[in-house]
Amino acid sequence: IRLERLHRDGLLVAPLDRREDFFRVHQVIRDALDESFQRKDRRAHREVHQRASAWFESTGDIDRAVEQALRVGDVEHAERLVVQHGASYHTTGRTQTVKRWVENLPRQDVLRSPSLCLVAAVGALGAGDAGGIRL
Repeated sequence: IRLERLHRDGLLVAPLDRREDFFRVHQVIRDALDESFQRKDRRAHREVHQRASAWFESTGDIDRAVEQALRVGDVEHAERLVVQHGASYHTTGRTQTVKRWVENLPRQDVLRSPSLCLVAAVGALGAGDAGGIRL
């Protein structure tokens, strides 16, 4: 009911369906709420995002799984996902997604991982950007 009221008042909330059962909040609000949550309880914040990452992975939404892992600095999980799914994303035309994943990982973690270096290199070569292999 609160979300419906916010939507009617034009306050950064958009319905996701015609019946207005599901809503999406604006990115700015989401980020502010997430930052507030992190300040109040870092451990719970990390756990929620790790659980979200695992759930997205279980549903096959690898892009969101990587995003959730990176939001809380869970580089090990993000790296595993990128290495495990990078090749299939490259071969199905989602090279830019893989490029974004690699760019959002800490540079030192990419450089210490031969697997991540390979994923990055394959992506750059697949995109015809041999000069893009700047690790």
